[in-house]
Amino acid sequence: MRIDETQISEIVKNVLASVSGESNVNNDARSYKGVFDSMSDALEAVNKAYKQYRAYTVEQREQMIAKIREYTLNEAEEMAKLGVSETGMGRVSDKIIKHQLVANKTPGTEDLSPSVMTGDAGLTLVEMAPYGVIGSITTS
Repeated sequence: MRIDETQISEIVKNVLASVSGESNVNNDARSYKGVFDSMSDALEAVNKAYKQYRAYTVEQREQMIAKIREYTLNEAEEMAKLGVSETGMGRVSDKIIKHQLVANKTPGTEDLSPSVMTGDAGLTLVEMAPYGVIGSITTS
């Protein structure tokens, strides 16, 4: 099934809307999607989004990931400025490079390719599958 750019944008918009929560950060009167008051609120939202995401085909996921990469590259400077403004740490130029690195080097669906090994002891099939949601708190 082939989906066009409009459909991808709509899917991404719907997933983002489903995981948005009340912002506990207010910078220049902007609120940010995906910022939650508690870890349990964040995990509840991401579990809901994860269930929706699992229903998409690998091809649809690849198209969504491509759009997210494109958006990240296009908005790298703005996100870098926001990051420095919010945390008071780092340099915008370094954060731009960081966002570009994330967009270009974070693995996508290519990690899902199955592999097969054979030998005297038999055949082994390794097929990656979703693990689920992992919550973490990271530094700026």
